[in-house]
Amino acid sequence: MWVATERGVNQIDRLFHVTWSGYWYEEFELPSGRSQTRLSATPKVSDPFAVLGRELGVEDWVAFLRAVENISPAERSNLRLYDFHMYGFPTQRLSHGLNGLVPFFIQASRSQGEVFRLFGLSNLCKFDDPRVQAFLFDLEPNTVKGSADQRYVQDCLKAREAQP
Repeated sequence: MWVATERGVNQIDRLFHVTWSGYWYEEFELPSGRSQTRLSATPKVSDPFAVLGRELGVEDWVAFLRAVENISPAERSNLRLYDFHMYGFPTQRLSHGLNGLVPFFIQASRSQGEVFRLFGLSNLCKFDDPRVQAFLFDLEPNTVKGSADQRYVQDCLKAREAQP
């Protein structure tokens, strides 16, 4: 019998003993730069940028990988996916070294796919980049009244107004 979980796949015998395990992890596939989910016989840590690209619904993976490669190794090693899954104000600002990712968050924020769009919008305010405010000002009149999109845009614009 096979059992799949968020961590991997296990083969189970009739006595419910695990006879084989494979662990999921994500990394960039070269040369395409796409996020690739793989199995390993031992647990591996996923590349957080490969996961982030998947969660953003990145369309141009080569450009995304180039943007990631332009981030310093110290900045790359400090990235925590957890920071992109927490929402609230005031937001924890991301390092300026990550501003090269802003176009991909903007792209996600324009997505027809609700999951990508809300992930992009809920994270844009974490970047201290003038492109974010310009994008949100342009987007704000076109958001649906009472929608999550409108809430994210308005919350971010208000938070930026309150900053010194």
